[in-house]
Amino acid sequence: MIVTSQLEPVARQILDCLERGVTVIPGKGAYTGAQRTVLYCVVNRSQVGQLKAIVQEADPQAFMVIGQAHEALGEGFRPLQKA
Repeated sequence: MIVTSQLEPVARQILDCLERGVTVIPGKGAYTGAQRTVLYCVVNRSQVGQLKAIVQEADPQAFMVIGQAHEALGEGFRPLQKA
């Protein structure tokens, strides 16, 4: 998850360089009340370094949370299959 004031440059680089989808979630800071943009994307472990570099270059003031997923299913990852 990436909280950024630079939506377009960050999202465009993720789409173009990492060839990963990005979901844009409107957000609001609870303390400040300021509107924020939250980007959500899932990348492979090998792409985390590139993602950090993309975000740092486009918005050094961004806030990122990098978590580990148990599974990623769907386009670009393992197919979503019936149980």
